[in-house]
Amino acid sequence: MSTLTQESSTASADAQPAVRIARFDWWRRFRRSRTAVFGLVISAAFVVLAIIGPYIAPYSPTRQSLINQLQPPSRQFLLGTDELGRDVLSRLLYGAQLSLSVSLAATMIAAATGTILGAIAAFYGKWVDHLIMRVMDVLLALPGILLALAIIAALGTGLINVVVASASSRSRPSPGWLTAAR
Repeated sequence: MSTLTQESSTASADAQPAVRIARFDWWRRFRRSRTAVFGLVISAAFVVLAIIGPYIAPYSPTRQSLINQLQPPSRQFLLGTDELGRDVLSRLLYGAQLSLSVSLAATMIAAATGTILGAIAAFYGKWVDHLIMRVMDVLLALPGILLALAIIAALGTGLINVVVASASSRSRPSPGWLTAAR
């Protein structure tokens, strides 16, 4: 009886490191890829700048100063000014926050919509599944930018409509995703 418990305890002890190794194998492979690490650093820097951007922006992004039109980069304006005298750095920092929030909201809407449609198709099956698949086939046949423009044309301009249009174009796989899955 004691040999049986010893064998089972050694078997579970041997299985534990294998699970732990498999769990962190993706991290080791990720760290070895210099382009992946570089992409992560760039993405993290973008997120940090988007979050703290409004606090470190030197000027208001909407304040116009016609005296300072089209100034080149200098100590006063690190990235220069535009044709209305607005600081380009301040506009980039505020714009990064808006861009990040729109893309995050669009991704969440696309994920929620896909999950709900997938659950409905799985629960009802048969003709409901086929109907959802045919509608998605039609939507996937349209180019993403054309679909987004059609949504904006139908709904009008505005931040919410841009999020909805972006969510509709996010629900389609990219060519990189297709090749990575094979």
